[in-house]
Amino acid sequence: MKEEKYFSFIGLSLFTLELIKQILLTKYYGYYNFEYFPFQLCSTPIYLLLFYKLLNKEVVKTYLGTYGLLGGSYVWLDTSGFIYPIKILTIYSYLYHLFLLLLGLYCFKKMSNNFLKASLLFLFFVLIATLLNITIGQTSYINMFFISPLIKMNQIYFKDLNLSNNLKIIVYILTCILGAFIFYLIKKVHSR
Repeated sequence: MKEEKYFSFIGLSLFTLELIKQILLTKYYGYYNFEYFPFQLCSTPIYLLLFYKLLNKEVVKTYLGTYGLLGGSYVWLDTSGFIYPIKILTIYSYLYHLFLLLLGLYCFKKMSNNFLKASLLFLFFVLIATLLNITIGQTSYINMFFISPLIKMNQIYFKDLNLSNNLKIIVYILTCILGAFIFYLIKKVHSR
């Protein structure tokens, strides 16, 4: 019960900070810039923690201990996405992603045998990201989860693959699932 309160509080805090970030960016640009719309792999923990009381806690912890940990660690290979036109937001971005890493490690220790459900949750987020990319992407730059079929793949390592853009996106999604599964296997082996 204590953990549920902490997670819900963290979710509300992160959501509030994200709202402040969106307001600051909108004020800076003078319009809403969809490039910063908060729906990346790294943003999903905000929503999961915000609605933690309503969700299956074991699935959420497994998601955060695999996909959340993956998102929290992969971004450190290319930190260019941390840079914002407002210095305080750049600092916040570094701190946020460090927090994601710590949260992922905490949930990694607590997660259970719900990898399939956590993967279905990931694919649900991928579907939402794709719909956002296709609909909003017709008029504004938006690249949620870095899988917009309207934008050339720009993720480090994947952008250099000798494949069509759509195949790069599929390989990227499958690699995310594989990376999360490796975290899950490590936990399974470590638990024995």
